[in-house]
Amino acid sequence: MYSAEDSIETLRITAPAEFAERLEFALERLAESSSCWQPASSDRAVIEAYFECAEDADRASVALTAQLMELTGGNSLWTIDRETLPAKDWSNAWKAFFHVERVSQRIVTKPTWEPYTPQPGDCVIEIDPGMSFGTGQHETTRGCLRFLDRLTVGRPQPASFLDLGCGSGILSIAAAKLGCRPVRAIDIDEDSVTIAGENIASNGCAEHVTVGIGDVARLDEPQRYDIVAANILAPILIEHAAAISDTVAPGGHLLLAGILTTQYMDVRNAYLPLGMQECEINAEGEWTSARWQKPVDGLMKK
Repeated sequence: MYSAEDSIETLRITAPAEFAERLEFALERLAESSSCWQPASSDRAVIEAYFECAEDADRASVALTAQLMELTGGNSLWTIDRETLPAKDWSNAWKAFFHVERVSQRIVTKPTWEPYTPQPGDCVIEIDPGMSFGTGQHETTRGCLRFLDRLTVGRPQPASFLDLGCGSGILSIAAAKLGCRPVRAIDIDEDSVTIAGENIASNGCAEHVTVGIGDVARLDEPQRYDIVAANILAPILIEHAAAISDTVAPGGHLLLAGILTTQYMDVRNAYLPLGMQECEINAEGEWTSARWQKPVDGLMKK
């Protein structure tokens, strides 16, 4: 915990969104913490990294510069900005980038510092940026939210929902507010589980959502779910395709996201042999999300 007198070194990297995952991976080894987001209507990702001392920030800046030069062929599609901030003020830097956004027909995301008057039928999710992925800004999250919105309209019975790799908990919050019951959220990262729990509670959904540690490599869910969202990474979706598909109830839907468009065919080829049917694809920027469905007794549910 920082004291009021402490300061932190920050690097803000702006680069094409297609490189965000690789940069985030590099920062896992270089930074104390970091967070990534993509401003609405932009093809650039913003990664903000935090360091306890100037020397660590120097090393990270040199390493990231070399990596970006290699990734972009030396062009000027990226920037690295350096700043020293009082630790108690670092969160104020987020506010210029996050605003109320209508993600889908019913779903609206908003940070706590912005007012919003809901329209009839709105599902408003209040969530601030932080050290856990998922504020509704990224294409993969928006794709899942839009699928979820459409899947929950006019259902005669509430759908059960499983959130694999819940991050900030935004998908589980949306599911609960759209009437899904029960809702289960898991993530392999303890910090994400803590943050998701806080966000779920602050949105008034704790009664309907259970959140805990879980690993797609060792899934042990006692029930099957009507809607399963797996917004993870393509290699994990591919490696554990059978286990992920097994969590879906007959006739249920599987939302796959976190997939670069260049990786989607490999993901598709992992799920087709399992009997899953590809129903809908959402391509946005460099990312592709998809809705799949599991057969009911050999026949697809209409």
